[in-house]
Amino acid sequence: MKTASDELHKLIHSLTRTEKRYFKLHVSIHSSRSSARKYVQLFNKVERMKVYDERKLKAGLKDKELARMLKTFKGYLTEAIMDSLVQYNQRNKQGRIKLFILLSRVFILYGKHLLAACEKTLDKAQIIAEENDLLPELQTVLLWKTIIASENKNRGGILGENNLEEYFLKVIEQMRRHTQLLFFGLDLKDNYNSNFYPRSESERNKLQTQTFEGLLAMSGNDLAWSTKRFYYTIKSSNLIVLGNYREAISLIGEWEQAYRSRKKLLPHDIACHLAMLNNKAIVYKEMGQFNVMAGIIEQYEKIFTESQNLLIYNSPSTNHIQLHTLKLEMDIAMGNFSLAQKRFIKFKETKNFETVNTNPNYIELQIKHAMIYFGLCDFKTSLQYLNKAIPNIGHRIQFAVFVKIIQLANHFELKNTELIPYITRSLYRLLKKKERLFKVETILLRFFQRRIYQINTRMEMNLLFKEMVDEIKAFENDPNEKIAFYFFDYVAWLQSKINSTTYAQEVSKRAAMVKEHWLK
Repeated sequence: MKTASDELHKLIHSLTRTEKRYFKLHVSIHSSRSSARKYVQLFNKVERMKVYDERKLKAGLKDKELARMLKTFKGYLTEAIMDSLVQYNQRNKQGRIKLFILLSRVFILYGKHLLAACEKTLDKAQIIAEENDLLPELQTVLLWKTIIASENKNRGGILGENNLEEYFLKVIEQMRRHTQLLFFGLDLKDNYNSNFYPRSESERNKLQTQTFEGLLAMSGNDLAWSTKRFYYTIKSSNLIVLGNYREAISLIGEWEQAYRSRKKLLPHDIACHLAMLNNKAIVYKEMGQFNVMAGIIEQYEKIFTESQNLLIYNSPSTNHIQLHTLKLEMDIAMGNFSLAQKRFIKFKETKNFETVNTNPNYIELQIKHAMIYFGLCDFKTSLQYLNKAIPNIGHRIQFAVFVKIIQLANHFELKNTELIPYITRSLYRLLKKKERLFKVETILLRFFQRRIYQINTRMEMNLLFKEMVDEIKAFENDPNEKIAFYFFDYVAWLQSKINSTTYAQEVSKRAAMVKEHWLK
């Protein structure tokens, strides 16, 4: 039996309070009284449902016609909501929506051969496209201008005899560079999603070449603003990946200066600025400067809260998850697992928590939730969140490694020794096959695979833990091994076993040591 679609439910639950109010006003004006009543009744019923259930929905509808023709009315209601959103965003000066409406008018006017009206409409569309840095749409506008100019036998229109063609070619070249950079960025992103981090020397050298030579060669010296945004985001992310924190801070400062100098901020500018603040917060976390990190998170939250309406095309829910993740990163890095748990419980009450998302942000978030409960010594709950992350990992090998090693630590704490060999063998085969078996993972797998079964006394266990701490510490600052500690501080865990303390206490001690190191 075919499952009923829940797309309408998702659409209604994605609306803001203002958008919901505007829809009801819109439908009362543009529909007959009986249709408007049906739409509003169906809208309200679906809005109240936390989980969509079509049978319950049908049973709860008083209007018999609405219940009998539910599938049809769901389609009508979806169209009505989309129409109201188009009108709402046009009234609220959303650049891309206004531009699409103007281009629709041009198409209609051209069909009626009203060329003068077409030119006026295109002039308005061009201003919006240029102001909002919408390169693909600007090309469409210029193409229409060329067609109208040709029809009028007045090449160039208001731009002059040859200027229209020159301007068109200039925009096409700008778009070519922008597209080239976009695909370059997607290639890098795919590489990050697959491996999460360049581990071998050859991978790191390739990334270095791509970032500092390839990126600049493609973007050219006279970077357009849209290209600059992209350039700063990619380069700062790569500097962090390469461990060049001070250089990353310098570049982010350069971006912030350019951002503040803009007279008009576009949605893309704000989204990029939030990404840069995220990068900046991560750098200060790695340097143990949590007071600075807290200030950056406050700045991120303020900008995000004030700009949610502008971020309509940049997935506000993703930014919401990123903000929550940053707060958790800070709490976990400081060993404040109780505070992290309170934040998590509060976040569970928001609509973004149940967002089905297979991107790395969502997977990373679930792993962090698992680490909260590991830090609180609630190992069963920790395993539950790791199990939630597993279905979304896909081909992202490094995430699979993190999840399986944290699983092993949880099973070790729960004394589930019968499961440890199976998970260890599975992980070892995966890493060998993908050529991702590095030094830290080798040490840990050797411990879980053989050595824990060769120990008979507490003293022997302590000696083994001390030996492992020394082995792993040697790789903490190795650029090829550093990422192994991203989610789980193995040294802190082993120290907690040696000192008979908690994982949280050891994480807190090590955070203070990292801060002292970077302040020297």
